[in-house]
Amino acid sequence: MASSVLTPSLRPVSLNLSGAETQNLRRLVRRWRIALTAINETSRPPLIDMILPLSVRSLSILHGLLAISSHASERSDIDLNHHQIALTELHAEISAANTDSNMDSIDHILRLLSLSMLLGIFTINQCDGSWVQHNRGMLSLVRSADQSALAQVPLGRFLMGICALQDISALSLGRRRQSQKAWLSWMAPRSKDRVLGDFTALEVTVGHSEQFLDILAQISEAADDNAHIYLQQSLFSSGNNTQGMI
Repeated sequence: MASSVLTPSLRPVSLNLSGAETQNLRRLVRRWRIALTAINETSRPPLIDMILPLSVRSLSILHGLLAISSHASERSDIDLNHHQIALTELHAEISAANTDSNMDSIDHILRLLSLSMLLGIFTINQCDGSWVQHNRGMLSLVRSADQSALAQVPLGRFLMGICALQDISALSLGRRRQSQKAWLSWMAPRSKDRVLGDFTALEVTVGHSEQFLDILAQISEAADDNAHIYLQQSLFSSGNNTQGMI
């Protein structure tokens, strides 16, 4: 078997990777350094620091990582198989969580959120709105968890930020439903102890300050509300006109 692709602090000592899988993960790390690091503030992007170590304890996360290790236009049947295994594991774990209260731990929620995010990354290039299902699932998972406890964990706050960010309608691709207004509920309230000048993991990844995203979320929600009111008024007027013609 090939040696680990990761630095010593992230080495999945319990996993045996083939040579091809090792190279695929190396390629993924290189791509993440470029594509998913908008602010080059750290030696390793937050996604590498926080998501990659989960593959030590979760084969489903490893399959999710391997599924997105190739560029979307170069994916093979092997990549699709990794995606299918990860998706099947996600469904199985969610079903188990619905019947087993012991699976509501923060660690379990973090694993489900991380896997959902990876599956969303796999499908977002299709631009058909299918990624929305994974983001909607992430929103539901966060709502089912202890949000204050989740936000205290760096990975938890990062994943909450990712799904809340994608819920902002101005940043949505292919979504036909209104925003669930998650950003202002979960992310706008932030610690007053934060040191000015320090970037959060989310800011390093997306390249915008959370304060700017607050403003964008407020504008988007106002636009959503106005659009909903206009639609309701249009439907009401249309109904009245139809009755008048009878």
